[in-house]
Amino acid sequence: ALCSRNPPVQALLDAGVAAPLVRLVKEGPAAARVDAAWAMVNIAASSEYAHAEALCNETATEVLVEVLGGGKQRQSNAGGSSSSGAASTSGSDSALAELSLWALGNIAGAMHPGMRTQALAVDVLDAGALRAVLTVMEREAAGASTSAPVASPLLRVATWCLHNLAKHKREKEMVDSIPVVTKLLVEAADTEVLTCAAWVLAFLGSNEDNKSHIKQALSALPRLVQWVREASSSLATPSLLSVGTMCTGYMRALDYSEQVVEAGGVPAMLSYLQRAAAGGLAAARRAMVKEALFALSNVAGANCATVRAMLDAGVFPAVIDLLRQASGDDEILNECLYVLTNPWDPLVGADVPTSQALVASGILEELHGLLDPAAPGDRLSLLLKGLGDGLKRGQQLMTYEANMRLVDHGPEAAAAMPAVQNPVVTLYVKLGTVQRIEALNSHTDEEVHTRANGIITVLRFFME
Repeated sequence: ALCSRNPPVQALLDAGVAAPLVRLVKEGPAAARVDAAWAMVNIAASSEYAHAEALCNETATEVLVEVLGGGKQRQSNAGGSSSSGAASTSGSDSALAELSLWALGNIAGAMHPGMRTQALAVDVLDAGALRAVLTVMEREAAGASTSAPVASPLLRVATWCLHNLAKHKREKEMVDSIPVVTKLLVEAADTEVLTCAAWVLAFLGSNEDNKSHIKQALSALPRLVQWVREASSSLATPSLLSVGTMCTGYMRALDYSEQVVEAGGVPAMLSYLQRAAAGGLAAARRAMVKEALFALSNVAGANCATVRAMLDAGVFPAVIDLLRQASGDDEILNECLYVLTNPWDPLVGADVPTSQALVASGILEELHGLLDPAAPGDRLSLLLKGLGDGLKRGQQLMTYEANMRLVDHGPEAAAAMPAVQNPVVTLYVKLGTVQRIEALNSHTDEEVHTRANGIITVLRFFME
């Protein structure tokens, strides 16, 4: 009954079927082991968390790992997938291994209804599944079929199982998967395998503790960028997130943004964003737009080279257009603002030509236009940070102009010239930004009025 398409899982569990199934997989005849594993796949694929939990309570994870050659040891969108039959393999051992991987992946992906976490993934990892899954992947990836349009069934299901484990746990021993994942991203042709591998890299890259390990995946950058540019395949979003996490900005030793720029990452991200936004901000496309903006905000805060690449690619005008369309959508609007404010941060280290291009880009005018005292406090704080950092870029340009006068005309002639002006102060006076910021001096949000007071102090110094 459990090998049918709609098995009566609860009734059979109530009858005590879990323990006998686990025993059969562990020590039954070959054919019975395959059928029992198949039944466990379908139990674990149930939408009811308690069904997968019932298997764990009978030590199913340990037995399934043993099938793969692992053992009980601590090793240093997921969702259930059911099996309507064992895949065609070379023998019962391969069929059993494949079904064991399906079952482990389903158990790891089961979502606890109260905690909204993959609580059983802990049991799967504690049973030693990571090393067992990686062993299967390494063996299959070393085979001649890696570059085939359709990978081996074992490689497909093992990569999917790893995806579910990485979605739950993104630190420590999980980084051991980066070499084989990178090999697949570089060499494999199977879309299912590549999509799962790209998601694994995206999950691991989202953990700051893993940044030093992500360097191992740089050889996959050209293909990741290609998939981002295509924007329409299942590979696009995880590839986008993987590329975005390689740009950190604030951790210079672990920032791979230069490699991202060299691989054409910025135009690819812009292409993804424009394709996603072309159909409006409907639910599905909105998620894509948000992911693209998040990745671009990482790039915008990385370093001068990445900001220069964004300027050259026309990213900022495109984001400004999107920001204007996003009226009423606070999440998208805020993501746009991170892209527009991050390049001004002093940690980016913008050189003079880049600062000049930023001032001429229209970003500061757009930030000025959004300075509404009725706006949410977090948005006002972000706007004020961008405008305040803009003043620092203006001071950089002011100092550069003063030095160039000395070089070109000498000290006496330079002293006789009109005083050098901070071009951003001049812009703020022209726009009326000064008055808008002054209106925030008494804002109820402490961070907002603190930032506003700081900017006004600087403005008054330059305007005297």
